[in-house]
Amino acid sequence: MGRDFGVASPRIAVLGLNPHAGDNGLIGEEEKTVILPADQKPCRSRGMEAHGPFGADGFFGSGGYQQFDGVLAMYHDQGLVPFKSLCALGTGVNFTAGLPVVRTSP
Repeated sequence: MGRDFGVASPRIAVLGLNPHAGDNGLIGEEEKTVILPADQKPCRSRGMEAHGPFGADGFFGSGGYQQFDGVLAMYHDQGLVPFKSLCALGTGVNFTAGLPVVRTSP
């Protein structure tokens, strides 16, 4: 976000892997055991704020995405379908991070 978009201290929303972000372990433990430890400390050490994990359905439906500079989805359709449906409306760009080249799609 900093290098590619000039956002010095980005606020990143992290979506959960499981439906409803695991529903406090009822639908899966990955949010507690893998996602939270992986996003909190490393992000802070790089000047980013990571928030979540959020359940993707409620997060986009409530407009929560509007409070963040970026949204990290665990898989393609989890983030891209609501992005194209609710957010893009001809003005958004999907950005795939972590590649040696810039990859975008309208």
